Amino acid sequence: MDPVVVLGLAKTVYDEARGEVKAVQGIDFECRAGEIFGLLGANGAGKTTTLRMLSTILTPTGGSATILGHDIAAEPTAVRKCLGFYSASTALYPRLTARETIEFFARVNHTPEM
Repeated sequence: MDPVVVLGLAKTVYDEARGEVKAVQGIDFECRAGEIFGLLGANGAGKTTTLRMLSTILTPTGGSATILGHDIAAEPTAVRKCLGFYSASTALYPRLTARETIEFFARVNHTPEM
């Protein structure tokens, strides 16, 4: 089982100024165990929306995805238990180092110390 499998994932939203906006249009990818995966694209390409769907913050309007075998739509609680998501918009003190930020979120989520 691949840790992350995304098939046809899509998100359509309605914007009053622009009408229907296809934020993510049927994206497919897999992240295999031990692999480092980068999601690259221009501003507005749907990277953050994709990550928000995978972390169950947003509900997809199409397609499917699993995180460690848990379906993001059918098992959001199980997904959140095995996934960490740090958004750049999280309001933390800018004086925290990368390590301190990770340690903070690990403590908040009751992750055992290594």
